[in-house]
Amino acid sequence: MKRIMMGLAAYVFLSTMAHVPAMAGEALPEWGIYIYMCGSDLESENGAASADLIEMMEASLPEDVTVVVETGGAAAWQLEAIDPDYLERYIIDGEDSYCIDQQPLASMGESETFAQFLSFCTQNYPAQKEAVILWDHGGTSAEGAIFDELFDYDGLTITEMQEAFQQVFGDRSEENSPNEAQSSGESPAAAPFEFVGFDACLMATVDAVNMLQGYASYMVASEENEPGCGWEYDGFLTGLGEDPSMSGDQAGILICDSFLDGCRSYGDYQDCTLSVVDVDASKALVEAYDNMGAEALVYACGDASFFSRFGRGAASAENFGTNTQSAGYCGMVDLGDLARQNQDLIPQTYEDVIQTLDSCVVYKVNGSYKTNSSGLSCYYAMDGDVDNLENIVEVSASDCFAVYYDYMLTGELDEDLKEYISEVLGYEGTYAQPDTISTAGTTQEDLPVKINEEGYAVLTLDEQTANAFSDICFDLIIYDEEDDVMLYLGSDNDLEGDWDSGVFRDNFRGVWGCLDGCLCHMEISYSCDDYTFYNIPILLNGEEYNLKVIYDFSDEQYHILGANKGIDDNGMADKNTIPLKPGDQVTTLHYVSTLSGDDDLQQMEMDTITVTENTAFTEEDLGDGDYMMMFHLKDVQGEALYSQAVGITVEDGEITETV
Repeated sequence: MKRIMMGLAAYVFLSTMAHVPAMAGEALPEWGIYIYMCGSDLESENGAASADLIEMMEASLPEDVTVVVETGGAAAWQLEAIDPDYLERYIIDGEDSYCIDQQPLASMGESETFAQFLSFCTQNYPAQKEAVILWDHGGTSAEGAIFDELFDYDGLTITEMQEAFQQVFGDRSEENSPNEAQSSGESPAAAPFEFVGFDACLMATVDAVNMLQGYASYMVASEENEPGCGWEYDGFLTGLGEDPSMSGDQAGILICDSFLDGCRSYGDYQDCTLSVVDVDASKALVEAYDNMGAEALVYACGDASFFSRFGRGAASAENFGTNTQSAGYCGMVDLGDLARQNQDLIPQTYEDVIQTLDSCVVYKVNGSYKTNSSGLSCYYAMDGDVDNLENIVEVSASDCFAVYYDYMLTGELDEDLKEYISEVLGYEGTYAQPDTISTAGTTQEDLPVKINEEGYAVLTLDEQTANAFSDICFDLIIYDEEDDVMLYLGSDNDLEGDWDSGVFRDNFRGVWGCLDGCLCHMEISYSCDDYTFYNIPILLNGEEYNLKVIYDFSDEQYHILGANKGIDDNGMADKNTIPLKPGDQVTTLHYVSTLSGDDDLQQMEMDTITVTENTAFTEEDLGDGDYMMMFHLKDVQGEALYSQAVGITVEDGEITETV
């Protein structure tokens, strides 16, 4: 029998396999927890899945709680007897842990593989209350979760998850509709799962919870990237074992609280999130969300500037994962904050979104740097990526927002979509083309800069020009005419001004962010009244990472949150945020080009720092030299335009700006 034994220093797998499930007629256990564990590179490179398996084995579990785990999707396992050449299923029952089944290797990113796991667990290890947890990387609504390392990181999309649930339990979307049940005089059928959980990044989305309609009573998931420690299985399973009578939402609350405790002990809790969502109650939210999309779509059809103005609200809303050019764009924003930031633009629907959101998010935890998170996120196209559009349209909980993004990103509507807008939304007007840099014909000449009496650079936009843009910041460059080189320091939003007046003034103070005194390339990811997030490209011990740094306005200090790899080419968000530790080697990465030519930017390694206990990110004087600043504006389709350049000379602490 292949058994997981707990020794003093390691967990060892023994022998082959065999374990007999409960016989017919026996009383069912109170809980069955079914964990679909795709190890991927999280396991092969860091042993994260094995660490969580050990946590599960350390939990105190009574006979009333059965845990079934399927392992796969990783090239190698730290627990050596787990065979990466097979899909293996284990029982973890608190006393012994056995391999109960071995299947031929198949992609865990396929709906059929997931469906087979669901069927195996529910048929062979049924319980009075059942839950399924998907363990791996997450990749937002557009990409789903579960990325199999052995099958070219094949991912399990939200659509494929739904197909698996439908294959095992049938199409329950109509069966569980309260309106359908009332019309037939029957009570809605109970969902097969008390909760479906995602121990994965970025999966607390309105699209994911909509997919679970009819299949789960609750969803447990994170809006933000999860830290490398993930869920705290020892605390969660032990608590469930102490009180197996708890319901799905109570179990979800236990997961959230133990998760936050684990993040604190791991030292990575400031930007963590986890929420428990009532799936049935989310039906009202999905309707409100679609109504908000309908209101936005109708306004946009008749007013070309609406897209830009709504986009400014989206840029100000709490966002999740990485959303910069160097780290990649997740494109997920907090649903509640998106509604709040745009409440003047969508006055008929925003309150309903907030109220229904509060009703369906029954519990949530978040760190001090995610104070605006409401528990569920939604998609917003931050980078104008048309390639993602097909994925979003397929999974979107809102048909109206799907059409809205199609309209915004392509700049046009086909006749079928116009017919939909006319028949479903009742719009009969003409269709405006979204205001963008290209449609407005905006050029750098339309962005003149003047120096005011106080010596600051001022950009003034007329209403027509402003309508083409949804975001503004400034870029800073060091240049040397003699050496013919420009070093790009990145972007910041230390500006004064607003879109109503169209007047923006720089606030250059001759300082920039530094790691232990070494200049860094900084890209702003998100900013609110309390804090600003930055991503900083680095090499960490020779590997490319993004350093997550936050500026806290309450203490006027920078804080290093850790390093992760952002979004990769497969759409995976890096779950393994790594805290810097003494002895780590950090090399700053910058982007350079010549001053005289129009050559492409080249990435360049600059300074290498050995991390100590006192390593800190601080704002330091740039020193004497020549600098260049440009206002950097973006439209809703992700195109960028720069203002006239402002030359800045710093000499003996005196700052002089010239156009």
